[in-house]
Amino acid sequence: MTSRQIHEQLKKLLLEQANQFSNKAIKSFFEKELKWHELFDSYRIGEQNAEGLKLTAKGMRIFSLMWQSYEIPTYKPFDQLPLVLLWLDRTQSLPYYIDKKKVVFFDEETAMIVKLNGGNLARLATQWFDTNTPLYVKYFKNGP
Repeated sequence: MTSRQIHEQLKKLLLEQANQFSNKAIKSFFEKELKWHELFDSYRIGEQNAEGLKLTAKGMRIFSLMWQSYEIPTYKPFDQLPLVLLWLDRTQSLPYYIDKKKVVFFDEETAMIVKLNGGNLARLATQWFDTNTPLYVKYFKNGP
């Protein structure tokens, strides 16, 4: 599947989901021209797939109404470290939201791993870059 097809599938899925809601704000947003920059902070289409799935605050509110979300407080308030943002950008296949106090995932597996690590995103990012293995492999093969 090309990146353009993935992009179009995501757009189609969002529009289908929006039509199921009676919330006027959501419907009116999706009935207008869908502007990705209002939902995503750095959305771009890569060679293989959609990238930059970090959501804006508005995008997080809309996605949270449409899908199950998992909000996890971060280990300590932090400035969004470039290492953490790169890790999230490279590993996440579903949208996510991050600010200084919390991270919100729409992926149950990642949310569980982050929660089990006390919300310490910097540690998880460092481990991933050190080993460059998928999180679930490192976490479940070696134990917590």
